[in-house]
Amino acid sequence: MVRSASTWSYNACRYILQGDPWPTVAGFFGEQTQVDRVIASTDLTANNLLIKAHLPSEQTQARSPVARSKYFYVSRSA
Repeated sequence: MVRSASTWSYNACRYILQGDPWPTVAGFFGEQTQVDRVIASTDLTANNLLIKAHLPSEQTQARSPVARSKYFYVSRSA
């Protein structure tokens, strides 16, 4: 079975952020527009936001709300 290690990658990012002084909002919040709602409702100037999603929306992928935004894409090839 081909796997992408998305949970491993998510957990690695979560552990890295534990050492950051900024609070972190983290989790699997659903897909596409559900992720957009979480981003819209989180104060990104005062929090880290770590989202695991399998299908982020185009809006989520294009969004760079603050200069310190980082995106990690993990994909699998069949």
